[in-house]
Amino acid sequence: MMASPSSLPTPSQVRRLNDAATLLAQGKAREALQATRSLAIELPAVGKVRHLLALTLKATGELGAARQAFAAAEQLDPNDAQLLTNHANLLVALGELGAALEKYRRATQTDSVNVETWINYSVALMRADDPQAARDAAVRATEAASRWPAAWHALGSAQRALGDTEAAAASLRIAVSLDPNNPPTRLALGVAERLLGHSHTALEHYQVAENFGMRSPELLDAKASALLDAGDVDTAIALARELCDRHPAYAPGHLLLAEMLWEHSAEAASAIEVLQNSVLGNPADSRLRRNVAELLLAAQRPQEALVHIETLRRQADSAELAALAAEAHWQSADPVGALEALADAPATWRRNVTWRRSQVRVLLAARRPELAAQAAEETLAWAGYDQALLASLSTAWRLLDDPREQWLCHYEGLVCSADLDVDDWIEELREVLLGLHRAHRAPLRQSLRLGSQTSGNLLGRTEPVIAKLRSALQETIVSTLATLPRDEHHPFLTRNSGRTRFAGSWSAKLYSGGQHVNHFHQEGWLSSTFYVQLPPSVTSDSTNGTGCLQFGQPDETLRLSHLKPRLMIRPKVGRLVLFPSYLWHGTVPFTDTVARLTVAFDAHPV
Repeated sequence: MMASPSSLPTPSQVRRLNDAATLLAQGKAREALQATRSLAIELPAVGKVRHLLALTLKATGELGAARQAFAAAEQLDPNDAQLLTNHANLLVALGELGAALEKYRRATQTDSVNVETWINYSVALMRADDPQAARDAAVRATEAASRWPAAWHALGSAQRALGDTEAAAASLRIAVSLDPNNPPTRLALGVAERLLGHSHTALEHYQVAENFGMRSPELLDAKASALLDAGDVDTAIALARELCDRHPAYAPGHLLLAEMLWEHSAEAASAIEVLQNSVLGNPADSRLRRNVAELLLAAQRPQEALVHIETLRRQADSAELAALAAEAHWQSADPVGALEALADAPATWRRNVTWRRSQVRVLLAARRPELAAQAAEETLAWAGYDQALLASLSTAWRLLDDPREQWLCHYEGLVCSADLDVDDWIEELREVLLGLHRAHRAPLRQSLRLGSQTSGNLLGRTEPVIAKLRSALQETIVSTLATLPRDEHHPFLTRNSGRTRFAGSWSAKLYSGGQHVNHFHQEGWLSSTFYVQLPPSVTSDSTNGTGCLQFGQPDETLRLSHLKPRLMIRPKVGRLVLFPSYLWHGTVPFTDTVARLTVAFDAHPV
């Protein structure tokens, strides 16, 4: 809108407007607001005045009035990219994410090289759980201003959310090189380095963040986790306790301490008590209570979990809580209660993937495979390649004697074994791995029973023998993927680009009587097991399957034990087994004095 001659500011008014902007920049928001209000009365049709009024109102905490001022300014200057960006920033603060994203989008169309707009747009898209679009926006920010550290930080955050940790670390290293004294960027880079297996490098970044004044609970959380990965268990637990004492309202801290105590303390019960006591001290904290419920479910204590879940549902019900309640009921062998937990769901819940996964599992447990298959197929049409839904669908099709089970799972063709040439370094690898197993018991929410699992990203570690293993695995993956057929309609084969990146790696150690219960890998596309040490009872030619890797039998909570394994593989030291992540797989228990030692990883196509 073009201003009329009578609405144009005089030189004196322009100076006053600039002075008010200077006051705001100096942090003198009240004085700036007083000056801008006077100008707004004198110049009601000048967009820049309304814009500054909105900014000063926001700075003084008058968010409702700021919103009205932004709307008035936007009517006067609808194509001002900076105005649209600042208006969007306010809407984010008000929790109106959808409206904010629309403002950012318009701003980028008006000014495609405004780096601030692209950065804020990326951050907002991350809050909206759209990391792909967030990455695209952050890339535009780095293209608009390659030396803005915040642009690279935004890009690294999006890349990490997409699972591309190596790219995230590379972007965050650029951000740190441009602004080495920025604590949040140091923290973000430290987290990425830790996820890559570089725990000592991560600790160095955390120390820099602390040196420059960072005291956040997130920093203590990250530091304790890196210390655990580095093998300093006692210091890690002590720091986790300090985190809970200093920040009792920080729910992830209590969960971190509980999980550390579960694996590394003499008494597993103390881990549960930590979280239960945290809820007693903060009864209104829904996140803490949910953590307790999830931990109790992982510890196979569903009735206790259900008490907390029902409390949460009375406070504020959601699709995720309904799914959690259903899990507690089916774990309690109560399929009717599980169905009731999901009954009468509003339409919005039915578009929630977590709720849908639970629905399909409950229908399977209730022996209603037709409905389970229908729900899984409908959800996969809009939820993409969800590994949990694919695993459940394979079971539903098997129960229905549907030939598509063979097409989806094709155990003889998609489960691939290769014997690696490891004679020169397998013993060294065994010694290194045994030294990394420090836990007393298996982690919660994992498939191990009677064993332990290493902490952190194993294949990112710097030991030379780990590097040899990583290289051998990568070479075998490439050669194996090259042998697979193409099928554009198959959820695994259609994604085979021939190249992968690791998405997580660890070592598992099982003792006599131990096993991996049947499970799948939600975070993977390609999963694996590599055998480093095997008990004599497992390597024998026994026909009873002791210690074998089995495929096709769903987990025991579905109570479908009549479905026997479709494929059994006898382990061998140096053997690598690769398979789609959605395939149900587990191991048969064994009895022996020697432990079973393996390496496993998930990988994504690139």
